[in-house]
Amino acid sequence: MVTLKKIDKDNYRECMRLSVAEDQSKFVAANARSLGKAYAFYETAHPFAVYADGAMVGFILYRDLPESGNYVIDQMMTDKRWQGKGYGRQAVLEVLKLMRERGLFHRACACCCINNEVALKFFRSRGFTRVVEEGDGEIVLGMDLH
Repeated sequence: MVTLKKIDKDNYRECMRLSVAEDQSKFVAANARSLGKAYAFYETAHPFAVYADGAMVGFILYRDLPESGNYVIDQMMTDKRWQGKGYGRQAVLEVLKLMRERGLFHRACACCCINNEVALKFFRSRGFTRVVEEGDGEIVLGMDLH
């Protein structure tokens, strides 16, 4: 079972040390970059550390997009040491639960690199479907929250 904890002054450095496997690094932004994005969009960004059994195992960032009426998962990663244990799946379920509880919007989206078959399969298996292909080789997947 995973728990989510807001990134704060006490855990941000540990979060920045997390990294994906080398073959995934071309698909996932460094956590420092995502934390910078969360800072820039502080009014609408929600960065969380993912914990399992007291250890930080990943990072997930979602944002509110009032202009489109959606939430978007901007970043989701599981550290290379903890992959394959279901922590990413559990983290996404927890974030979707938070989104539903907040109730601002009725749709959740996720951005993925179009060539990242693992991430596309991951999100599709959780009910996300293709919404639109964006520039820069990214695809947006979405799902209704209700």
